Amino acid sequence: MEIEDPAEERQRFELIGAAIAFVVVATVVAFFVVVILPAGSDGPPATAATSTPTPDASPQRDATPPPPEGPRLTRAIELRSGPDPRVAIVTRLAETDAIRIVGRSQDAAWLTVGLVDRPGMVGWVPADAVGGVEDVDALPVVASGSEATSTPGGTLTPDLPDLVIEHAFSRDNRLMVRILNQGAGDAGGEFLLSVNGADPIALDVKPGEPLRAGQALEAPVPDFTLQLRQGVTLRLVPSINRPEEDETNNDWQGFVEPDQPNDIEVVGASIQAPDDTLVVVVRNNSPIPLVGSLIITVRETLPSTTLLGRESLTTVMPPDELMEFEFEDITDVSLSQITINVHMNAILDADIQNNVFPR
Repeated sequence: MEIEDPAEERQRFELIGAAIAFVVVATVVAFFVVVILPAGSDGPPATAATSTPTPDASPQRDATPPPPEGPRLTRAIELRSGPDPRVAIVTRLAETDAIRIVGRSQDAAWLTVGLVDRPGMVGWVPADAVGGVEDVDALPVVASGSEATSTPGGTLTPDLPDLVIEHAFSRDNRLMVRILNQGAGDAGGEFLLSVNGADPIALDVKPGEPLRAGQALEAPVPDFTLQLRQGVTLRLVPSINRPEEDETNNDWQGFVEPDQPNDIEVVGASIQAPDDTLVVVVRNNSPIPLVGSLIITVRETLPSTTLLGRESLTTVMPPDELMEFEFEDITDVSLSQITINVHMNAILDADIQNNVFPR
């Protein structure tokens, strides 16, 4: 059995202890450098990572689009003949109707507006029904009949009527008016109307029965028909025997258009003896008499299209009545070798296909 030397054994233990001590010291120094020293310094830790927040790539969108610029209606509203909710309604406006501002009432509670697509129509709406007006007080003051005659308490004279033209329209292409008595008294006698500044004419209304307060009547305007859309200016002429609460609100201005189609037609043609002249038959298919320049053209058929004759005359064509037009200079022709066309410049012809013969 071999016995180790004690001196060598002690030297080995000393070397192991020195190694352990070195490891301990190195660990303490590393801990101080890595952990304690950065925590007490002013600068950021070497291992700290800074991050920049990433903005949302999708922009925020407002749920409600910005309002349009300029004056606009904020709700559906009645356009009235004066700055008063009791006066006649000119028409009813939708929120989408384009308007222009004309002025305001004295107290700025009402605005005078015109319609962009109907330049002749102007009336009153409450100021709170209009948006997009920066300074209402800066608008010009527009005088109105209802403001001039209304009493402080808003009352009406008990025995006086007040007639207004509530609306003008077309019925079977004849001009009609709707008259409202917005006064407190009854309105009797004739109702005289001036159209476009002409002499007053009596409306065809039921005689002997007055128009009661708050009631309205509809009446045709005698001898006034509508061949095209046109502007009209109407005035109820006050009667000497029938004073009114307010005679300044008796006017109406606007556009009226036919409610039924106007149409002319070439019904046929013939060669008539003894001279074998051409006769063309035309009919007015409209519900009203048509007045205007009627042009009838006769040409050879394709490919020639040589003009054989043309008649242009101002005429009155009664409704549903056949009218014959003779061409004395066109003789000895074959109906199969000619084309006939009619045209009237005073109407918007509803069916141009029947303006040609043969069809």
